[in-house]
Amino acid sequence: MSSCHTGGDFKCQTIPEIVTRRLLVRPTRDGDVDTLSDLLRDHRVSSRFLNPPRTDEVDCRRRLVQDDFVWKNERRVQLTAVSRTEAQEFFEVIGAARIEEDQISYYITPARWSQGFGFELVSAVCGLAWRHLTLEKLYARVLRDNVASRRILERLGFMFCGLAYRTHASRPGLYAVLHFEIHAPRLAERISLPGPGPTCRTLL
Repeated sequence: MSSCHTGGDFKCQTIPEIVTRRLLVRPTRDGDVDTLSDLLRDHRVSSRFLNPPRTDEVDCRRRLVQDDFVWKNERRVQLTAVSRTEAQEFFEVIGAARIEEDQISYYITPARWSQGFGFELVSAVCGLAWRHLTLEKLYARVLRDNVASRRILERLGFMFCGLAYRTHASRPGLYAVLHFEIHAPRLAERISLPGPGPTCRTLL
């Protein structure tokens, strides 16, 4: 695995940063947590989670900040999406993604919905899973009425593989969850690996 920036509170040395056309996707730092916590408190975001996330400060920091211990011992990668300008300047945290075992999840600030940032983020994270985590398969689960997220997965080549009904204290009655999966060869084809696309870089 590649090395990455180790300055300040940044403890990850095995997960690289991913640079796309409009994003920097990097392991989550302690300084990102307040912004991400605010996003998770936004009902428009939290309502799209299968289980609405906890917003307890201690739990958020424990779950959101990425370090090597987390990957090696819990097989979890937490990534932050930072928008960038054409001048390569980094602008603001606009979302996050997570790989836990072999399942991917993600969210974007509502201010950036319907602008292609979700697809760009998920594509970058899938590329990282293929190139650096050597995962043979990725899974994703989305609420049936989350059409935008379904379209992102389908565009990347994820295949529908099942439907389940669940309950949660925050929602009345049963709600439908769609299951998707993609195998490494199909993922490599869809995100053009090797070849043009999201690039990884090492910051020294």
